[in-house]
Amino acid sequence: MIQPFLTFVKEIIANNDDELYEWLIKWIAHIYKYPNSRTRCALILLSIEEGTGKGTFCDILTYLFGIHNIDQSGGSVKSFVSERSSHLVGKKFAMVQEMRENKGDYMGCMEALKTFITDDYIAVRPLYANKMTVRNLVELIMTTNNENILKTSVEGIRFTVAKVSSARKQNNSYFRIKEHCRTQSFIDNFATYLMNVDVREGSIKALATEALADMAEASQDSIKAYWSDIANSRS
Repeated sequence: MIQPFLTFVKEIIANNDDELYEWLIKWIAHIYKYPNSRTRCALILLSIEEGTGKGTFCDILTYLFGIHNIDQSGGSVKSFVSERSSHLVGKKFAMVQEMRENKGDYMGCMEALKTFITDDYIAVRPLYANKMTVRNLVELIMTTNNENILKTSVEGIRFTVAKVSSARKQNNSYFRIKEHCRTQSFIDNFATYLMNVDVREGSIKALATEALADMAEASQDSIKAYWSDIANSRS
């Protein structure tokens, strides 16, 4: 019943990386088993090409956790690292699909993002209301086609980056797996499976994948080029 999804996660999302596959399953299981806890690490799904399955993965997690527990933040992290983020109250996931931060936003955005991932409480200001502090239980998934979308480094990582396989790119018949995974039977069976995954509360640490190292290098090159462009424009 759940094997097609597990195969999808291993072959497509983890790109047949056994260590990353195990991490992904434990990450999902931790979130499901310990709803009042947090992993304190974000998942970034990277693929240069479109139609590889990133959105399908997010959709299936939405079926599992329920749409009422998911915040769909469009394509910008700004929507949840500012005080105008009251829409996150009571949510378990924030999903930012196809990030599109520009280079000028890297520095400030990254510091706010790191704080959001690690802090137990966040300050929010609902419309026409005073600022208040609420508990932060949100887990973060970001998808992107851009390798240099975030300024990050391998040291002190808070991100696990999965470079998604393009083996099933634009294969509509394959991605009908999504319809199978929205059935109550799948959800019930997968929930039981997750409850039996051996993962201790607070044990999840970000995984230093090769894709993370590539993203760190690409983002550093991008930032250097950005400041070089600024300097040249002033000369």
